[in-house]
Amino acid sequence: PSAKGLAEEIKRVCPDVNIPNAENDVALGISRVQKLMSYRRHYLSPKQKHLIGERYQYEYDKDKLDKGIEEPIKLNDHCSDAERYLVMGVWKYIRQLLPHLIGEKD
Repeated sequence: PSAKGLAEEIKRVCPDVNIPNAENDVALGISRVQKLMSYRRHYLSPKQKHLIGERYQYEYDKDKLDKGIEEPIKLNDHCSDAERYLVMGVWKYIRQLLPHLIGEKD
Protein backbone atom coordinates (compact mmCIF):
# COMPACT_ATOMS: atom_id res chain seq x y z
CA PRO A 1 0.00 0.00 0.00
CA SER A 2 2.84 2.43 0.65
CA ALA A 3 4.16 1.89 -2.89
CA LYS A 4 1.01 2.49 -4.95
CA GLY A 5 2.92 4.66 -7.41
CA LEU A 6 5.42 1.87 -8.00
CA ALA A 7 2.60 -0.66 -8.46
CA GLU A 8 0.92 1.60 -11.02
CA GLU A 9 4.17 2.02 -12.93
CA ILE A 10 4.75 -1.75 -12.97
CA LYS A 11 1.20 -2.33 -14.24
CA ARG A 12 1.74 0.30 -16.96
CA VAL A 13 4.98 -1.28 -18.15
CA CYS A 14 3.94 -4.91 -17.56
CA PRO A 15 0.15 -5.10 -17.86
CA ASP A 16 0.15 -8.89 -17.43
CA VAL A 17 1.67 -8.68 -13.95
CA ASN A 18 -0.84 -9.12 -11.14
CA ILE A 19 -0.07 -7.13 -8.01
CA PRO A 20 -2.50 -8.07 -5.23
CA ASN A 21 -3.65 -5.44 -2.76
CA ALA A 22 -2.09 -5.86 0.64
CA GLU A 23 -3.64 -5.27 4.02
CA ASN A 24 -1.38 -2.81 5.84
CA ASP A 25 -3.11 -2.25 9.17
CA VAL A 26 -0.10 -1.87 11.48
CA ALA A 27 -2.03 -2.43 14.72
CA LEU A 28 -3.68 -5.57 13.36
CA GLY A 29 -0.35 -6.89 12.08
CA ILE A 30 1.34 -6.32 15.42
CA SER A 31 -1.57 -8.01 17.17
CA ARG A 32 -1.32 -11.03 14.89
CA VAL A 33 2.44 -11.40 15.42
CA GLN A 34 1.91 -11.14 19.19
CA LYS A 35 -0.90 -13.69 19.02
CA LEU A 36 1.28 -16.18 17.15
CA MET A 37 4.06 -15.73 19.67
CA SER A 38 1.70 -16.09 22.64
CA TYR A 39 0.36 -19.37 21.22
CA ARG A 40 3.96 -20.49 20.63
CA ARG A 41 3.40 -20.80 16.89
CA HIS A 42 6.07 -18.28 15.95
CA TYR A 43 9.69 -18.39 16.99
CA LEU A 44 12.74 -16.37 16.04
CA SER A 45 15.91 -18.12 15.00
CA PRO A 46 19.07 -16.94 16.79
CA LYS A 47 20.33 -16.23 13.26
CA GLN A 48 17.74 -13.43 12.96
CA LYS A 49 20.07 -10.99 14.75
CA HIS A 50 18.65 -7.83 13.20
CA LEU A 51 15.04 -8.78 13.96
CA ILE A 52 15.94 -9.71 17.54
CA GLY A 53 17.82 -6.42 17.90
CA GLU A 54 14.80 -4.48 16.66
CA ARG A 55 12.59 -6.14 19.26
CA TYR A 56 14.60 -4.48 22.01
CA GLN A 57 14.28 -1.07 20.34
CA TYR A 58 10.57 -1.35 19.58
CA GLU A 59 8.44 1.18 21.41
CA TYR A 60 5.26 3.19 21.15
CA ASP A 61 5.05 6.98 20.94
CA LYS A 62 4.65 8.01 24.60
CA ASP A 63 2.82 11.25 23.81
CA LYS A 64 0.21 9.39 21.78
CA LEU A 65 -0.07 6.64 24.38
CA ASP A 66 -1.09 9.28 26.91
CA LYS A 67 -3.97 10.11 24.55
CA GLY A 68 -4.95 6.44 24.22
CA ILE A 69 -3.41 5.95 20.77
CA GLU A 70 -1.06 3.01 20.27
CA GLU A 71 1.28 4.00 17.45
CA PRO A 72 4.75 2.48 17.14
CA ILE A 73 7.72 4.74 16.52
CA LYS A 74 8.82 4.03 12.95
CA LEU A 75 12.59 3.93 13.43
CA ASN A 76 14.95 1.05 12.59
CA ASP A 77 12.02 -1.32 12.09
CA HIS A 78 12.59 -2.81 8.64
CA CYS A 79 12.91 -6.39 9.90
CA SER A 80 9.86 -6.03 12.14
CA ASP A 81 7.90 -4.61 9.20
CA ALA A 82 8.97 -7.55 7.03
CA GLU A 83 7.87 -9.99 9.73
CA ARG A 84 4.51 -8.23 10.02
CA TYR A 85 4.05 -8.21 6.21
CA LEU A 86 4.78 -11.94 6.11
CA VAL A 87 2.27 -12.73 8.86
CA MET A 88 -0.40 -10.52 7.28
CA GLY A 89 0.23 -12.04 3.85
CA VAL A 90 -0.19 -15.64 4.93
CA TRP A 91 -2.62 -15.10 7.81
CA LYS A 92 -5.41 -17.13 6.20
CA TYR A 93 -3.09 -20.17 6.33
CA ILE A 94 -1.43 -19.47 9.68
CA ARG A 95 -4.82 -18.89 11.27
CA GLN A 96 -5.63 -22.57 10.78
CA LEU A 97 -2.82 -23.42 13.21
CA LEU A 98 -4.68 -21.57 15.94
CA PRO A 99 -7.77 -23.60 16.84
CA HIS A 100 -8.72 -21.02 19.45
CA LEU A 101 -9.40 -18.53 16.66
CA ILE A 102 -11.80 -20.61 14.60
CA GLY A 103 -15.02 -18.66 14.47
CA GLU A 104 -13.39 -15.48 15.80
CA LYS A 105 -12.57 -12.50 13.61
CA ASP A 106 -8.87 -12.47 14.55
